[in-house]
Amino acid sequence: MYLMLTILGLLVIQRISCSEPQCSRFHYEEQTLLKMLKLELFVEKMKEDIQSTQQKVLETLQSLDKEKNGLKQDYQEMKERDEAVMLRYAQEVENLKESAKRPTIIFQSKGLINLSPSAGETLVFKTTMLNEGNGYNNSTGVFTAPAAGVYLFTIQLCAHSKHDAQYIIMAEDKEIQRGFFYDTESNSCGTANGLTVLKEGHRVRIKMQYSRQLMESTTAWNTFSGVLLHTY
Repeated sequence: MYLMLTILGLLVIQRISCSEPQCSRFHYEEQTLLKMLKLELFVEKMKEDIQSTQQKVLETLQSLDKEKNGLKQDYQEMKERDEAVMLRYAQEVENLKESAKRPTIIFQSKGLINLSPSAGETLVFKTTMLNEGNGYNNSTGVFTAPAAGVYLFTIQLCAHSKHDAQYIIMAEDKEIQRGFFYDTESNSCGTANGLTVLKEGHRVRIKMQYSRQLMESTTAWNTFSGVLLHTY
């Protein structure tokens, strides 16, 4: 382009410096060269326009590519979230299935047959208020596990004022809880819990550590209860 401008300048200078008769033989060449120069200028302008358009197209493609990558990332994150939600729902369904399969085992009994048990004697609670699974025997005071699992047992014993009630919760031949209740001011009841893992057929009972005199009334119950928390 710069070469064409230089040639154009020289032609103009020559045209000014020459007389018409001397320069007339160059008239055709001059017109042709001017046309070529205009064509070159037009081509250069088109080239610049094309380059500008190409740059804009490139920028647009880069922008679209960036947007596409962003959409892919959003899709992946959404997919991972959906998969996590589906896994959580699937786990909840499995938990519900397990809960549906778990047997209901729970019992509660009250009312001691003997309020003056001797040392090592098993406490027998004669009135069965609840016995889902038929694990508790109110003739022996022994609970026999209908299914293997984790069990929670609770006792409440009532003692006269200034007399203690010392107990042991036994699972087969293993002590799972021991303690005593005592009050110097008045008759009182105390509550204790014991957790254990039982196999099917394992037995649980409450025994006294020492010979003691217990008390009972319509407002103070001696009780023994248990519930299956989780099966194996």
